[in-house]
Amino acid sequence: YLDAPVNALTILKDQAKNKHERTIPISDRLNVAIDKMHQWWWITDHYPGTRYAFYANHCQRPLTVRQAQYIITDAGKLSIGRNIHPHLLRHTFATRLMRNAPLPVVQELLGHTNLSSTQIYTHPNNEDRKKAIDSLNKKD
Repeated sequence: YLDAPVNALTILKDQAKNKHERTIPISDRLNVAIDKMHQWWWITDHYPGTRYAFYANHCQRPLTVRQAQYIITDAGKLSIGRNIHPHLLRHTFATRLMRNAPLPVVQELLGHTNLSSTQIYTHPNNEDRKKAIDSLNKKD
């Protein structure tokens, strides 16, 4: 569910793999994009607090997991000619977050109980390793 005033999405228990509800912040840019999509579909907020972030159509039915998978796969094929799947986006999200946020924050945003699960999703590259070493040269 979208909580636009505070720029956050809530993942409900029945949607989460670990069955724990969590609220994650979203960027201003994503919030604006979702709002534009809602305007395009003429989505109105009839029931405050129950507004889905993504809809399947203008009838205000929420997007199903399968529909989201098709959209992401098709977008990947059309834009970069590769098969993209939602789980790949999760890995990308974790890796990009890791570059600017402490691992426990990444863990929380991914909804992981164990840090070891989060580490599977992060993929540091040579530049990440160099930045880590270079940070040792900074004076406190």
